[in-house]
Amino acid sequence: MHTYSTYSMIMDRIWNGILFLAVVMNVSLCGGEDASCNEAFDIYFVLDRSGSVSQHWSEIYGFVEQLTNRFVSPRMRVSYVVFSSRAAVILPLTGDRSEIEEGLKQLSQIRPAGETYMHEGMKAVSEQMRTQTSRSSSIIIVLTDGKLEVYPYELSVQEANKARGYGARVYCVGVMGFDHKQLAEIADSTDQVFPVLSGFHALKDIVNSILKQSCTEIFRIEPSSVCVNESFNIVLTGSGFIGSRRTEGVLCTLTVNEKTYNQEPTVVKDGYLLCPAPVLQEVGQSIDVLISLNNGQSYISSPVTIYATTCSDGTWVLWLLLALLLLLVLGLVWWFWPLCCTVVIRDPPPSRPPPPPPVPEPEEEPFPKHRWPTVDASYYGGRGPGGIKRMEVRWGEKGSTEEGARLEKAKNAVVTIPDEEEEPVIPRPPPRPPPIYNPPQQLKWYTPIKGRFDALLALLRRQYDRVAIMRPTSQDKGRCINFTRVQSH
Repeated sequence: MHTYSTYSMIMDRIWNGILFLAVVMNVSLCGGEDASCNEAFDIYFVLDRSGSVSQHWSEIYGFVEQLTNRFVSPRMRVSYVVFSSRAAVILPLTGDRSEIEEGLKQLSQIRPAGETYMHEGMKAVSEQMRTQTSRSSSIIIVLTDGKLEVYPYELSVQEANKARGYGARVYCVGVMGFDHKQLAEIADSTDQVFPVLSGFHALKDIVNSILKQSCTEIFRIEPSSVCVNESFNIVLTGSGFIGSRRTEGVLCTLTVNEKTYNQEPTVVKDGYLLCPAPVLQEVGQSIDVLISLNNGQSYISSPVTIYATTCSDGTWVLWLLLALLLLLVLGLVWWFWPLCCTVVIRDPPPSRPPPPPPVPEPEEEPFPKHRWPTVDASYYGGRGPGGIKRMEVRWGEKGSTEEGARLEKAKNAVVTIPDEEEEPVIPRPPPRPPPIYNPPQQLKWYTPIKGRFDALLALLRRQYDRVAIMRPTSQDKGRCINFTRVQSH
């Protein structure tokens, strides 16, 4: 018994999410004005050429030509069949583009007349399908404008069922006076009946609708490879998977070692489907995948191969996480290494010294100093009443001793005049030499790369310096000590 591992379940969910987004994007592109179909089909146009459409054959021809050009696959094959009282094969089934163009030319020259015997046209299609050597996905598009009589209607339903037995899907286009219930029985389902009630001129307006309903395309099959001994689902993304008569007609045909498994899909949506697949036991085994919308009677695409490979069980992810964790631990140890196995002791900050006395700012002298003679006053006096003569000194406005200079000079008075201090001569700087012109160096081919590399290194270095400031340094290291309790006094 095979069970999903945790790793495979996670991968399955991731794949399903990615594929769902791809489906949404692909489906949103299907309704464009210039929509086309790239899948290979056998397309049979069964056209009413009874007398009731004699005035509107040009509109019918334009509808067929436009729809034919929308199927652009080089493997597409086309056949044109017209019916009234009898059926006529205008173009047998062919994929030659030149023959298709010739068939369109002959179709444009048809002159409608006669009754509406749809079963004759369906019979001509069944005969062509019976002669095909290989089964392929076939589409039958029937166009009529009238109500069928009871007997032709019953024969038409029988012929439509016979064509479905060959793997064909039947679509009906009814214009104006048709019976919707009759066409719903002839077609695969009511959804595959396209009414045109406003007249033949409106046929061109339903081309995109027919193309969207009839074109079943497979855009991608996932996974392209699987792990040995693990169960998995095959995911097919595309469009038109629910356009058949019954959704239970969708079938996945899987071939492993020439053994075929028919699996019903577990999920069927218009944009994708899921099919369970058998477990592959050996490396190199393959599964061929085919999709059928009619219980295996025909397939809508060529087989897609899925191969088995060896896969890791996810242990490498664990080892990678362990390695990253180890690097993280080493980085933390390197960062905090200066603090490891040490006791950080910081001395208390010293007591703040008294502030120094303020230094008095020297008073600015508004005028230069004038040096006056210095007079020794000890030699003055000694005469007058009492042996002392009164001396009076008046200071000038500029602090000079002009009055003192008029005093009586003693016999032995000494007058000294201070020498003028010579101010130092400040030498002038030598003139600057003229600038020397250096021619620009020739740039090397690697100079721009080197400049960018140096700028990157400078940026990394600057960022590292910012972070390194927070890293402990060797100055934060203390000495290991034994703590003892000290009694307080």
